[in-house]
Amino acid sequence: MKILKRIGILMLLFGLPAGSWYFLKDGFNWRKAKLVELAPKGRFLDTYNFTSEDKAKIFEQTTYKTTLVKLNEDLEKDDLALIDQFKKSRTFLFLVLSDHLITHEEFSSKQPLRYINASTIKTKDNQFRNANYMLIDTGGIIRQYYEGTDKETLTSIVEDIAVVLPRKITPDIEMKKPRKQ
Repeated sequence: MKILKRIGILMLLFGLPAGSWYFLKDGFNWRKAKLVELAPKGRFLDTYNFTSEDKAKIFEQTTYKTTLVKLNEDLEKDDLALIDQFKKSRTFLFLVLSDHLITHEEFSSKQPLRYINASTIKTKDNQFRNANYMLIDTGGIIRQYYEGTDKETLTSIVEDIAVVLPRKITPDIEMKKPRKQ
């Protein structure tokens, strides 16, 4: 019985912290790799040949928002699931950007979904030519672009949005001030 108690105490003192360290280390390394992958790739408004009117519309919608831009395609079922997953985030926006009229259903202003019909969507940089999605941070900087609409791409988008979205600031703990008598 004493041996079991000693083994249990040793597991609590050494086993649990070692296991926690192992899992936290893997999460830290994953996040570091994601941050390297999500390095800035240029300003979104400067990457395309938008007119000044288009730039103004896009800037108005995307200012201070973490934006996922879908280029030249209408929404699919997976896109709606993605919007639903992040709709409670205060800075998330899903923008459907097209150079032709895309029919869309009535949407609420409370939904993080916007449509913009730009006069042209021609890229100045060939690296973004085949992009279906672009992830833009709150400063208008392209963090990642995605080619394809398969499940693997959408999984990568969800992971990247979770890293780029600003966290809600938690209030600091304050000590109660003693009453003056």
